[in-house]
Amino acid sequence: MQKFNRYTSHNRQSNSAPHLGYKRLVVSTIIVFFSFSFTIVQPSYAGLHQFPEPPKTSNLCQVTTAKELILDCPYRPGTGAVVGSPHLRLIHASLSFEVKGENYMSLSLQIANEDTFRLAEQRTVFIEVDDTKGNNYLRRPLPHTDLGLVGPGQTRTFSEKVLVGSFQPGDYIIFLWIPSAETGQTYNSKKNFLLGGESVAIPDSGLNKLAQFKVIHSSKR
Repeated sequence: MQKFNRYTSHNRQSNSAPHLGYKRLVVSTIIVFFSFSFTIVQPSYAGLHQFPEPPKTSNLCQVTTAKELILDCPYRPGTGAVVGSPHLRLIHASLSFEVKGENYMSLSLQIANEDTFRLAEQRTVFIEVDDTKGNNYLRRPLPHTDLGLVGPGQTRTFSEKVLVGSFQPGDYIIFLWIPSAETGQTYNSKKNFLLGGESVAIPDSGLNKLAQFKVIHSSKR
């Protein structure tokens, strides 16, 4: 075995250089590997924060206008505390009209029958607009909206044209009122028919909420 002293130290350095180079190569490879690993992993965690599950919020459509009101409202699946039988669910509603002057509201309602039978009784469906204090400003029957036409497992869209008047500045809520067909029970809120759909049915009033709008003063004279 070779012995190293101060005269052979130069040979020792030259002989160990490849070994040190190899160690440096290994260490560098490990550092690069871990650096690359963190580069891959970190964005995946960041992605989880960038795409959170959307919060479960009310499907109440709201709009503020000085002239024309346009609403296009989808409703999440869900029910109120009490819904009618058969179980009919409001899926979508769209409506448009001018808030100033007499004109026609265009209304479309998409309703699904999620039950095994259809509605047998004849109930008239009304569109209703109240202010937030409960005062009524509009109530019109919807002659083409026949809930009995929606068969089990079917979805049907009803379209209407409804005459409306002017609305003064303020907050309003649009409802569907489906009263009982029984004699003397028309204004019994407990006998009203309630539709399924998250935040649609309001058991206390017996009404089905479609949307909310606010009329503001127009800047034009």
